[in-house]
Amino acid sequence: MAVSLVLAGFLLGGSLPLGVLPVQEGAGEKPLLPGDSGYVLKRAREMVELSRCRDAEGRTDLVLRQAQERLREREALGKGPYSPEGAEVARGLGSSYRQLALEGGAGTIECGVAEGRDMKGVQKRYLDGVTSDHERWERVISALPPDDRAKEEKVLDVAGEAPKRSQAAEAAGLEFLKKERARREAIPAPKADRPDPPKPPPAPVNPPPAPVRTAPETTAPKPDPDSPRTDPDRSRKDDPGDDSRHPEHHPGHTHRPHH
Repeated sequence: MAVSLVLAGFLLGGSLPLGVLPVQEGAGEKPLLPGDSGYVLKRAREMVELSRCRDAEGRTDLVLRQAQERLREREALGKGPYSPEGAEVARGLGSSYRQLALEGGAGTIECGVAEGRDMKGVQKRYLDGVTSDHERWERVISALPPDDRAKEEKVLDVAGEAPKRSQAAEAAGLEFLKKERARREAIPAPKADRPDPPKPPPAPVNPPPAPVRTAPETTAPKPDPDSPRTDPDRSRKDDPGDDSRHPEHHPGHTHRPHH
């Protein structure tokens, strides 16, 4: 069906045409159904809302509300009889509900746990909502002819699968969080902010030669011209006690006085 193909295009990542405003529905009004004017924009608006929601708990609640909108549309579609295209639309609504409730809900719970958030409260709201929806789906499916009932009753398995999906999502989120924390702890901590010791200046490429150290020069004192000059040899000659200057005097000979 042409409408279903266009809708699938939007669900797979299409964008809103520029200048087109989404259609708003009142809470008590009959919902727009596939094939109605504005239904494609309605689904596109839901995708925009989901993409803009950054809070993990808010995304889970939003996914659950969108799933419940598929149930509301299926209730408005009635029990038939349907044309072949109408029967395809009815089954498509059930499949969309199942995908949002199981894949979308579990995915948002896993992301929240992986972010380190406490998702216990939102998990309870999610499971309570799916359980409440199960009774409404049973009323819809039980009113269908046997052939149509067999084609749509798979949606009734959502309530039984949701708790398992929620627990698996929580476990996967915790495992991811554990690995991420271990990875961060393995990263070495930055050094403390303290000044580095001063580095010595780089050595020159061609250092100058070391200076040669020499002993200081000593000069002999100059003689004083005013002091008397003494001749050591002369003083020795004038010394009467030096017998070496009188060869005629020999020790052992008596000196005879001269007359």
